[in-house]
Amino acid sequence: MFGYIRPLKCELKVKEYDYYKAVYCGLCHALRKRCGKRARFVVNYDFVFIALLLALSGNTEDVKVKRRCLVCPKGRVCIESEVLENTADISVILTYLKLCDDVSDNRYFAKFFKGILPKLLLKKSYKRAVADHVEFNEKACVLFRELSDLENRNVPSIDEPADKFAGMVALIADEVDSEQRILKELFYHVGRFVYIIDALDDIETDFSKKEYNPIISTYDVSTLIGLDDIKPKVIQTLEDSRVAVLRAFNLLETGKSSDIIKNIIELGMPAVINEVNKKKERKK
Repeated sequence: MFGYIRPLKCELKVKEYDYYKAVYCGLCHALRKRCGKRARFVVNYDFVFIALLLALSGNTEDVKVKRRCLVCPKGRVCIESEVLENTADISVILTYLKLCDDVSDNRYFAKFFKGILPKLLLKKSYKRAVADHVEFNEKACVLFRELSDLENRNVPSIDEPADKFAGMVALIADEVDSEQRILKELFYHVGRFVYIIDALDDIETDFSKKEYNPIISTYDVSTLIGLDDIKPKVIQTLEDSRVAVLRAFNLLETGKSSDIIKNIIELGMPAVINEVNKKKERKK
């Protein structure tokens, strides 16, 4: 995952932001507990969002504790829960598989530093995470292989590779017992959103390095100037996925993190779209 699904902090209440930070820190500590110290570098906003959603459908209670770390040696309030431990395992599995994909995508030194080295550092953590999520890992591996095959064949489609990535994220819903169908739909469109916005964010880099990018392949972009003509279509696709996420979320039962989740979907995701879009404009 990439860290695109985050709240618009200025619109959160103080208690909501404090809770969000406690979940973020709790996930970081859960990664260390479940998968070792090296696993902590995989924590990002996307996985915190997943944890918040799983908590709505879970039956476990949050426990507030004060933990220390290198970032906060004086200690900070963190949330501990079974949901965060499961999210930690899933985070490591998905990140490891993404690193495997990075190895095949990049060349020479970029391949070593972006893919091979982090993959080696995370290998033991990955094995620990898989131990309690064997079926999830097997299904995710199949989808990642199919995604890699599409990318290696330079398939001229946004929908096909995005569907594979989204399907992999949707597998997370199988890790909970309640409201699985709704969560599966929600996670699917989260995955689709993340895959497409990452492709839009990386389009200049991929173009210059002649690496696969579904937007470039789909619209046969021969120059970066041509991106202006297709950008509205890509942004509309992102907005469609965001609306689908919101529609599914509105069918879920409410909980203490509902307002934070709504902030992320209604304000945070549009802000990220705008941020990526503005970045493209500044580069001209």
